[in-house]
Amino acid sequence: MEKQIIIVKGIGEGSTALSAFDDALHDAGIDNFNLVELSSIVPKNATIEIRDQFDIPYEVGQIQPVVLSHTESNEKGLEISAGLGWVLASEGGVFIEISGCFGEKECLENINLSLDDMVKRRTWNWDKNINTYTASTIVKDSFTSVVVCAVYTFSKI
Repeated sequence: MEKQIIIVKGIGEGSTALSAFDDALHDAGIDNFNLVELSSIVPKNATIEIRDQFDIPYEVGQIQPVVLSHTESNEKGLEISAGLGWVLASEGGVFIEISGCFGEKECLENINLSLDDMVKRRTWNWDKNINTYTASTIVKDSFTSVVVCAVYTFSKI
């Protein structure tokens, strides 16, 4: 079985933080999963693909393992960001998820710093390429959410 991980992002708005989060999940195409958050390890021989939206059919309510980065705010004019970073090696790889009330530049800086630490801890054969995917937006008149999610399509719970 192919070990495919699909990364998607979404931006949403709503009357509450949770409804904005749901709208961001909808924007990413993953709103009808039951998401189970994983820590940070990419299995050996996994492929990672970025898509605009998750477009593989699945059952409503399916329990789905993911690495998830998200944040919500209703502070008008505030920039919020979420992002994933990853580095691969012949042994596998690592993800890092960063999110908060800051811009994309700070999000990317935190991703790079975190991945540098994670790589140093492991004596793997790294390919040295740091990969990133982020979502950022400015909060308008309602709760706003940004989501970046790595969906482990080969693993069902």
